[in-house]
Amino acid sequence: MKEKEKTEKPGGTGFPACAQKDELCINRRNLPHWQLPGSTYFITFRLRSGIISDDERKIVLDAIKHFHKIRYWVTATVVMPDHIHLMLKPVVSESNAEFSLT
Repeated sequence: MKEKEKTEKPGGTGFPACAQKDELCINRRNLPHWQLPGSTYFITFRLRSGIISDDERKIVLDAIKHFHKIRYWVTATVVMPDHIHLMLKPVVSESNAEFSLT
């Protein structure tokens, strides 16, 4: 029997739809924090009210980029006047642990 060739869908991201591990860790402080090793996270947050200026948006983007390749890999980010979208994946440290996103 021949092995099926692995084909990638056109426009695919190269990221699996679900994490390949099942070690879900759920912590609860003020908000629940769910972490699954090897996962890529899509995060959205918004301002309580108002909008931020272009200069303030640059500060937010610089803060996001500050830990890129150190604590997480930023796959995509959008900083809008009243909300932010991030797609990132935590970096695995030398001790084989992921950096916490909290």
